[in-house]
Amino acid sequence: MNGHSDTNTKLVLIGGTGGLGNEMAPGLRSAQGFDGYVALVRDETTNWKKAEALGKQGWTIKSVDFDEMDELKEALMDARVVVSTLSGPELLKTEKRVIDACRAARVELFVPSQFGVDTTRWTGKFPIFETKKKILTHAENRLVPVLKVYTGIFSDVGFDFLTDIKSMSATIIGAGDANISFTKRSDIGLVLARALDDESYYDRGGELSMEGDNKTWAEALKIAESIYGREFKLERLTPQEALQKEKALLAKANNNGEDDMASFYRAFALHLLGEPMRKNPGCDLRRKAKSYGVKMETLEEAMEHALGGA
Repeated sequence: MNGHSDTNTKLVLIGGTGGLGNEMAPGLRSAQGFDGYVALVRDETTNWKKAEALGKQGWTIKSVDFDEMDELKEALMDARVVVSTLSGPELLKTEKRVIDACRAARVELFVPSQFGVDTTRWTGKFPIFETKKKILTHAENRLVPVLKVYTGIFSDVGFDFLTDIKSMSATIIGAGDANISFTKRSDIGLVLARALDDESYYDRGGELSMEGDNKTWAEALKIAESIYGREFKLERLTPQEALQKEKALLAKANNNGEDDMASFYRAFALHLLGEPMRKNPGCDLRRKAKSYGVKMETLEEAMEHALGGA
């Protein structure tokens, strides 16, 4: 890398002990051109076994109170790039605070936790995506360059969420023939590491779309059936029936709060499967996808490896 600050020289990962961050971390550590690799963790919520594993990969573990702005700014003061893989109910509050700290520390590029559908092309409304859009707006207002990373559905864990593997039951909306991008979580780290050597992102930020595979949902279900050796019991819904069911489940979840996360996630699954069948293009990344030379796993390969590690 050339033309960068002599003082902002480190790559910082936030959320490296979480489900996504822990999978991305080994590949992200292969990024070139940095003189330090730091993983910021919370003292009170960190899985320290995972933190120890990050240390063995070459990440320097640093404890930070994300509610203390001065402490967070100090932690980012020598960072060139900050990558967040955070999730959960505190995402908006925490990432807005990280963005403010990035601004104060003169961080050259922030990679927010946008991983998933392309929120700029996602026409349906759902709380998670509305939160992610608010984060991008805050970064724009604070003049922090952002690299938005879009990956589609995580191929190694998506079926755990979108179907019930234990009972082999699944939902298919319409013909299930809309194209969907799938990417393995560990491949995201590898591709992003290569992308961070692309100078074009550092001035004004940009977008990075990637996919390891592109299948219709009907095709993906057939792949899963071949791997598990069993057929799914299918619930068939029209796109409008699915939308009505999604809204009812989301309303139920909102009424019951944290006691009914099952309804929330079921609504989210219907949203992800239903929107492509309602002509929403945000989960089909074929036209913009880049790999930077990384050989990414297909949906079948990722699922087979996930099953083998179960």
